[in-house]
Amino acid sequence: MYYVFDDEPMSVGLDETDASRLTFAYVSLGEMQSAASYFSLPENTVSRISCADGFSQEVWAYDDCVFAILSLGSTQLAVFVRKNLFLVVPVSDELHEIRDICILPSRIEDASLEKLIYIFFDRLITSQSNCVSTLRRNIDAMEKQLLSKTDMRDFNLELFKLKQDLSELYNGYDRLLDLLSLFVNDEEGSLEINDSRRIGQLCERAGRLKDSVKMLCDSVVHLRDAYQSSIDLRLNQIMKIFTVFTVIFSPLSFITGWYGMNFKYMPELSSRFGYIGVGIVVVCVAAVLLAWFKHKRWI
Repeated sequence: MYYVFDDEPMSVGLDETDASRLTFAYVSLGEMQSAASYFSLPENTVSRISCADGFSQEVWAYDDCVFAILSLGSTQLAVFVRKNLFLVVPVSDELHEIRDICILPSRIEDASLEKLIYIFFDRLITSQSNCVSTLRRNIDAMEKQLLSKTDMRDFNLELFKLKQDLSELYNGYDRLLDLLSLFVNDEEGSLEINDSRRIGQLCERAGRLKDSVKMLCDSVVHLRDAYQSSIDLRLNQIMKIFTVFTVIFSPLSFITGWYGMNFKYMPELSSRFGYIGVGIVVVCVAAVLLAWFKHKRWI
């Protein structure tokens, strides 16, 4: 979809746009080739978008325009900005997040390129703030799961996936900051951004998002350490139980081995109470050892 601006945004076709009128465009990957030809975008723009995978994160500054590919969670988009043109391409948008962001207000007073940039990225950063809040709640839930010692079979896999998602988000916000900084520092005026104060506010918000994701990454690292510690603790508990049983049965094994020698002149073998006496000694030894371990709080 294409919008041109006079007093209010008007939806038009591609051939109704021109370089002298402020234009906002939301085009699919299939429409990108025709849009690139019509707006005379740099030759490698379409190929870079077509070859972009889910991890592509790039920002390019040309003489008269800015082009970027951003990966933000499950969303990947390409942005092309030049004088009087703001073009958005959803590379991957399964939840239609970018499409919803690109639905412009019915009226924009004194429409300008910087206002379009602000409206779009303000909505995008707000959406990403909700995404970061969701990740924070997931980490809190995993902390409670770790403390409650509930089903932990896939816990390590979930930690790895969460760490990977946060790393991708961190890189995405880093590229978003680079892009917004280019708008703020449009020193040569090629984009004709007259007032960049609002975009500067977006830079601060994007910076806070990046810091939040960094803190969440640190939380995941601490959570992984706590999980490893819990595994070590459970292993130590198991080894302690095996050690206790080994210590208890060691003297019993000694007694059994001693009377299993069957020498001819062992007096206990011919004694009427030999079997009962050895049994009492075995039980007493085991009881004393158990009582000692209980006293030391080893079991």
